[in-house]
Amino acid sequence: MGYVMIAMTGIIVFIISVVIVKYRQHEEKKYYDAAQQMVREEYLTASLRSFDEQEYISAVIPMIYLKLCGQKQKQGYVFNPEREITIGRDKNNNSIWVPFSTVSMRHCTICLYEGNVYLRDDNSANGTSVKKGFHNYHVINNEYIELETKDKITVGEAVFRVTIFYFQTIKKLGER
Repeated sequence: MGYVMIAMTGIIVFIISVVIVKYRQHEEKKYYDAAQQMVREEYLTASLRSFDEQEYISAVIPMIYLKLCGQKQKQGYVFNPEREITIGRDKNNNSIWVPFSTVSMRHCTICLYEGNVYLRDDNSANGTSVKKGFHNYHVINNEYIELETKDKITVGEAVFRVTIFYFQTIKKLGER
C-alpha cells in the first residue's frame, strides 16, 4: 500500500511538472511572437522609406515583457526599451495606462541605458516599488533602479512581472 502511494505521488508530481513547463513555453512563445511582429513592422517601415541594405545590420536587442499580475484577465505587454515605456494614469500619453487614483498622470518610465533596462520614477506622488527576490525597493523623485527578469513593479495597485529577453532584429548603422 505504501509503495502504491509513493508511486502515485511521483506520477502526480511528474504530471504537474509537465503542465508547468508547457505553460511557460506557451507564455514565452507569446512574447517572442509579439517581438517578432514589432520587428516586422519596423522592417516594413524602413523598407517603405527607401531601404538601403548597406545601411542596416543584424543586431540582438533586449526586449521587455511586462505581465499584469493578480487580475482575472492577465494582460501582457512587449516593448523595445530603446523607446521609453511610460506607465501612468493619463490614457492618451502613456504606453501602459493604469486607471487608479494612486497612480500619477505619468508615474514611471522604463528605458534602456548601456544595454541594461532601468525603471525611473517620474516624480510620482506615491513612488514606485520594485521587488527583487525578497527585497522591496521604493523608488522616488527621478531615481533609477535596474530591472531584471522576475522583478515585480508596483504602480498604485497594479503589479507587473518583468521578463527581459533578447531578440534578433535589424538596426541602422550608427544606432546604439
